[in-house]
Amino acid sequence: WERGTVGGGGMGGIGLADGAFVLVDSFGSRVSTDGGRTWTTGGATGHGYHVRGAGGGGPGVIAGGGSGQTPVTSWDRGKTWAKATDCPPMKYHNLGQYGGAAWGAGGLALVSDDGQFCKLVDRRSVGKGRLPSFVFGRLAWVGDHFIVANTSRIHESDDGLT
Repeated sequence: WERGTVGGGGMGGIGLADGAFVLVDSFGSRVSTDGGRTWTTGGATGHGYHVRGAGGGGPGVIAGGGSGQTPVTSWDRGKTWAKATDCPPMKYHNLGQYGGAAWGAGGLALVSDDGQFCKLVDRRSVGKGRLPSFVFGRLAWVGDHFIVANTSRIHESDDGLT
């Protein structure tokens, strides 16, 4: 293992965007296009608070914090970042264990630990809402639908919206 820094600290996460790993913390990002063997400096996220989770797929990667901040997104493999202003402020507690982001059904879906969700396609939200309960598991795309759970209920969606 080799030790390095991302952008300055503040926890972090990792996502996959167009075949590149994008490692994110509260201030910056690092990008690997060779399966994690080498890393280059990406853009500053501008998030400014503890990033506790990241995820992605397709062309997009997203990072969310633990204090109800608006998530930030990159659609160019971590080079530039912008707030996902069409999404509500979301939070991910416990180092990103609850909720998260996943790519599927043509877009990037987000679920926060309090059940808020948002779906982004081409940098824009195509819908948002709230699940009927808190989330105590990670969001995943399982081939033909999204799935996320809490201790007693499983939430499934074919499109990340309904």
